[in-house]
Amino acid sequence: MQTRLVQIAQLIAGYEATGIGGFISRAERLSRNLEREAPPYLAATAVAMRGTVLWTRFEHARKPADLEEAIACFERSVVLADFDADARASAHAELAALARLRWETHGGAEDIETGLEHIEKALDATDRSAQNYSGRQVKKASLLEARYLVLGDRDDLDAAALNYERALAASMSLLGLGAASYDVAMKAGTHSNLALLLVTGQAAIPRPQLDKALRHAETAVGMVPERHRLHARFLSNLSQVRLRRYEETRELGELQAALRACEDAVAATRAGDAAAPIRNLCLARILDARLRHDPHPLYVDRQVRLTRRIQTLPRSSESVVAQATLLEAKALRTGSEFASSRQFASAERRLERFARRWRLPADLQTAVLEEWAHLALRRSPQQALPRFEQAVERLSVLVPRRAVSLDEIQLLADFRGLAGDAAACAVKAGRPDRAVALLERGRGVLLTRQLGIDHPLRRLARDHPRVAAEFERTRDRLNTRRPSDPKERERLAREFGVMITEVRALGGYADFFDFDFDLRQVADRAPLVWLNVSQLGSHAIIARDGFEVVELAESVDERTVRSAVVKLQRAAVGGPDQARVTESVLEWIWSNLTAPVLRRLGIDGPPPDGRYPTVCWIPTGLATQLPLHAAGRDGEAVIDRVVSTYAPTAMSLREKTTTRPDGPVRAVVVSVASHDGLPRLKAAEKEAAAVAGRVPGAEVLKDGEATAATVRAALRNAELAHFTCHAEAPDHADPGSGGLMLHGGERLSPRDVPVSESALLAFLSACRTSQPAIEMVDESLHTAGAFKLAGYRNVIGTLWPIRDRQAVEVADAFYGHLDHERPQTSAEALHQALREIRSRTPKDARAWAGYVHFG
Repeated sequence: MQTRLVQIAQLIAGYEATGIGGFISRAERLSRNLEREAPPYLAATAVAMRGTVLWTRFEHARKPADLEEAIACFERSVVLADFDADARASAHAELAALARLRWETHGGAEDIETGLEHIEKALDATDRSAQNYSGRQVKKASLLEARYLVLGDRDDLDAAALNYERALAASMSLLGLGAASYDVAMKAGTHSNLALLLVTGQAAIPRPQLDKALRHAETAVGMVPERHRLHARFLSNLSQVRLRRYEETRELGELQAALRACEDAVAATRAGDAAAPIRNLCLARILDARLRHDPHPLYVDRQVRLTRRIQTLPRSSESVVAQATLLEAKALRTGSEFASSRQFASAERRLERFARRWRLPADLQTAVLEEWAHLALRRSPQQALPRFEQAVERLSVLVPRRAVSLDEIQLLADFRGLAGDAAACAVKAGRPDRAVALLERGRGVLLTRQLGIDHPLRRLARDHPRVAAEFERTRDRLNTRRPSDPKERERLAREFGVMITEVRALGGYADFFDFDFDLRQVADRAPLVWLNVSQLGSHAIIARDGFEVVELAESVDERTVRSAVVKLQRAAVGGPDQARVTESVLEWIWSNLTAPVLRRLGIDGPPPDGRYPTVCWIPTGLATQLPLHAAGRDGEAVIDRVVSTYAPTAMSLREKTTTRPDGPVRAVVVSVASHDGLPRLKAAEKEAAAVAGRVPGAEVLKDGEATAATVRAALRNAELAHFTCHAEAPDHADPGSGGLMLHGGERLSPRDVPVSESALLAFLSACRTSQPAIEMVDESLHTAGAFKLAGYRNVIGTLWPIRDRQAVEVADAFYGHLDHERPQTSAEALHQALREIRSRTPKDARAWAGYVHFG
């Protein structure tokens, strides 16, 4: 019996080495006989061997029946090994790996949870000194990675890295004991997998982490000889680590090293290898980066030829071919002077084939639609506009409505600028109404999705919970970023379209997920002004009785706006000489952005009766970080003509109206002067006392009283909240981070602000509370945005670091002008307060210009 086990193992090895089907066919016959004839004490082993044979055959032939039967074999092995703990643990470990394989094949998230249950049972029965402990840690890490890809929870990614580290530590222990049976290839694979993990799931990665990833990737390559079957895989993984290092550092040497490693990996991969399409696609991504760095005709030609090669590879999936075609189209646009009209036409036809079907994951199909639109724009904006609309609609409808995750944030960061480009195209096509609809649908996706009781999906959940639940389930399945059965995706897409039609037939839901923007929805508002900065042209769109377009100067583009933002941020923390820098930027904003808008509005000077009209600014992109309300030059200024308020989107202004009870406003004042590692705020106590003196009955939580728990509890009942403390802007490595610094090293993060339907006003007197990570400027993912998301009708935040003593002056002046019975007057109160502070410091706008009001 043992001889037959060895014989089957040899046949499996022969099949893996040669691919000759006769080996695996004979192994399958022998394993079937072995299972039938094995004595009871070897039954579990025999069944497990048959499962291994079927598993091996599935890896090569991809017949679903083989995978299902292999799983059934190992499930029987668990039962048969009831009195053999080691055999039972081995069967659980193999079931964990098979569960992940079934998830990769079919995309069922439940397989991941099943796999994690099996691997936990296997690890519970495995001694840390055992030789198979390391391999089982690797299996657990792989499943945690898979769950991260489904749910986007960064904790799973961190746990996966920890398990890879444990696997490596265990393998070092075994090598130290001289265990000759330890699989060096498995250890190299663990190094390589960990390297990729370290460069996954973050908008930006710190240099030490990049260095660590490179060490692991290079170690993996060095551990196996060039002829080893895994050498090409480790080289490909190394190239992706190098590419990510280039994206973070912009060091050309990293990009060149990535290109060499990937070329070697592709050269070492047989055309019939299942990994060949992916490795060629990795090379295409590196060539895309190289072309953007240096638009040379050589790289354009190589990208076109590489796409042709990927299309002909035997195992190229539709998703891989679509990505290659997408990269080819981008290459043609980047090197347009070297590309022919015939090449453009060919790329556009192939993109159209992918764009018209739902066979691709949502993010890839959105990217295809976006590129298809850009190619059409070469002919006319009228032809490009419908394509841009499809791309924006796909992105906005398919983002799942769950807690904000890093993966979800990255999904939106990948498409930053899409809505702005689409809107610019609409303006060029003479459709400012469509431009506004595109900006509303494609920006503030997370905010619009979760803000306000009248959000259409929330109303649907309230009125028709079963229909809403089914709608969300279908949408989330369509949105999965993992490949799944294309026919299943098309079926879901048809169901999704039918659902939208059925919901619109319900009473009061005729506009459910309608793409049009109805100006009547915000008709009672002050004039709305969208400022759209795009690579396709920059415009202001004014909404009053209709839509008017104001062409902005050609000098207004992403580069000049970025330069203005950087100058303001640097000047805010600089010395007195930097005041002039701030003044020059405010002059530029006036001349190029705000003055043309005010002229079109007919506002040519200060109001003669002293009653300032209100303008609501809705800037896009990096323009969200410009103090439009503070712009001015030569005695002319926005603040002398209008009250300014800001909004992330017009839809965020559709608030639920509430009638507050008679009596004083329920208010809480949070004051934290000290936080670990940060300078003491000497004036924090004075500011809290000034606010409490202006707001009767305010509850004051000072220093030790201001813990995260007590602050959250106080906010649940408060209508007005004032914070004077340190704050941290979101980290570019995690755009959803940041928050207000509380007592004992705690913080109130954007995710921790309690939702409230009665909250009226939040004043965040802390540094950079309105500054998001640069990757997410259109999503309002900052502390002030979190309070808007939680339901606060009005929020005051800051664009840059504010000075301690000046913060007291602004707060005191603001509450002196605020009508406490009508907190909706907060925009006017801030306007008057900032004018007052400006009169005291006429030569340094930094004292007041950084305060912004969101209404």
